Amino acid sequence: MSDSYLEVAERILRARGRPLSAREILQEARTYGLLPSHLGGATMHKTLQARITEEIQDHREGSIFYRPEAGKYYLRELAEDLTLPEKLLKETTFPGNRNPALPHRVLFSNTEIELSDVKDCTVEDAIKRLTFNNWYEFFGNQSSNAYCIGTFTILAAQNRYLFHRAGRHTFFEDTYGRLSLGLRRLVDEFDNDLFGTEDFGTDFSAAREVIRNLRIAGDETNLDDRLVRQKLVPVCSVIEHAQRREFFVMRIDVGEIADQSLEFIRRLGIRQPQWLEIGKVPLDELDDLSRHLIKSGFL
Repeated sequence: MSDSYLEVAERILRARGRPLSAREILQEARTYGLLPSHLGGATMHKTLQARITEEIQDHREGSIFYRPEAGKYYLRELAEDLTLPEKLLKETTFPGNRNPALPHRVLFSNTEIELSDVKDCTVEDAIKRLTFNNWYEFFGNQSSNAYCIGTFTILAAQNRYLFHRAGRHTFFEDTYGRLSLGLRRLVDEFDNDLFGTEDFGTDFSAAREVIRNLRIAGDETNLDDRLVRQKLVPVCSVIEHAQRREFFVMRIDVGEIADQSLEFIRRLGIRQPQWLEIGKVPLDELDDLSRHLIKSGFL
């Protein structure tokens, strides 16, 4: 960050380890002599509020700041501490600035597969079904018998897999706090673009979710989008009838997309990332889809 106000706010919040208001941030900065001499004025707190608000609005989940409550600010990376009170893990938005959870139309389909809690099928069968039965709709406006289509991307490294716990800021609320094997994303209308194929953009959807959440350790640049798509390997398609959604499950070997180690871009949606061997995973802590994939032997 090049903005002095934001640099001061980040340093103070990191040092204090708790949410602070703009006035409190500036007071702490003055106390410890961290306020640059060229910053001044009677309304500095309003300027600081405006700077942080702009940062959050411009970068949204990519911003290093968030509001745990009105008038208070905190750092996203510090919110990964599970010992924090629950109220600090919730991001406050305001009606005037609130965006829809899914601003784009997402892919839907109907299914006539025999109902059960979770049902898997081949990717080929799922593609055939979607070819004759698909449409895009804003989430919440779909018919009661529609299933939303998503991707579930598994990251592997030799005999280990990257697990994480879904944080508060996940669209898939039923997975909150559960241990998950993959990265979830609903396929939207922009995934099937000019370079898409008959898979309705599922490869683009999966790759974009990987790039949105991961980067090479110590590197600020994004992963190579085309390389990520090329290295995705289809596993199966899984239908979750209870949640009325179907996921295209894909796997990717991180060694094929990066010579160096990968790290999560810190967010409230993904917490406690860890590499685990399948035999050491506590099955009772997994979300339903992850548990199904492991128990069914897809890995």
